Amino acid sequence: MSKIKLILIALMTTLALSSCNSKTTSSISDSNFTTTTTSTTTTTPTTTSHTLTTTKPSTTTTTSKSSTTTTTTTTTTTTTTTTHDYSSEISALEQENNRLQSEISTYQNEINNEQSDISIYEIYKSDAEDDVEEAKIQLENANKKMVKVYGDGGWTTEVDSEAVSKAQSHLDDCQRVVDVYNELISESQSNIDYYNTCISNNQSSIESNNSLINDYRSR
Repeated sequence: MSKIKLILIALMTTLALSSCNSKTTSSISDSNFTTTTTSTTTTTPTTTSHTLTTTKPSTTTTTSKSSTTTTTTTTTTTTTTTTHDYSSEISALEQENNRLQSEISTYQNEINNEQSDISIYEIYKSDAEDDVEEAKIQLENANKKMVKVYGDGGWTTEVDSEAVSKAQSHLDDCQRVVDVYNELISESQSNIDYYNTCISNNQSSIESNNSLINDYRSR
C-alpha cells in the first residue's frame, strides 16, 4: 500500500508538473492477490514552433480634394468719350514760343548794339564837351581883345567884334556836337527801353502759351 501511494503521489506530481504526461495502468486481478503493474510512459513535450504571421492591413488613404471652381464675372463698362486731339494746338503754341524766343534773342542783340553805341557816343560827347570848354575860353579871350577903330571922333579902342563872333560861332558849333551826342545817347537809351519792353512782352506771351500747353496736355 505504501508503494502504491508512493507511485500515486509520484504520478500526481508528474501530472502536476507536466500537462503533457500520459498514464497507462494495467491491473491483474487474482483471487488470492492483486498485482498492480504501473507502467509510466513519459512523453516529452514537443514544442511546436508556430510562426504567427500578422498581416498588417494595407490602409490606403485616399484624399479627395474638393476642387472649387470660382467663376468670376467681370463686367466691363465702356464709356465712350469724345476727346479732342490738341497736338496741333500744342505744336502751334510751341512754334509761337520758338518765334518769340528768337525775337527775344534779336532784341537782346539790339540792346547790346545800342549799349555799344552809347559807349562810343559817350566818348565823342566827352571830346565835344572838351571842345566846348576850349571854345568858351576862346570866346572869353576874344571879348578881351581890343582893336583901334578910326571914326568920326578919331581913333578909339573897341572889342574885336569879328573875333568875338568867330569865337561864339565856334562855341556854338562845339555845343551842337555835344547836343547831337546827347540826342544819340537818349535815342539809344529809348531803343533799349523799347527792346526791354518787347522782351518782357514776349516772355509774358511765352508763359501764357506754356500754361495753355500744360492745360491741353492735362486734358
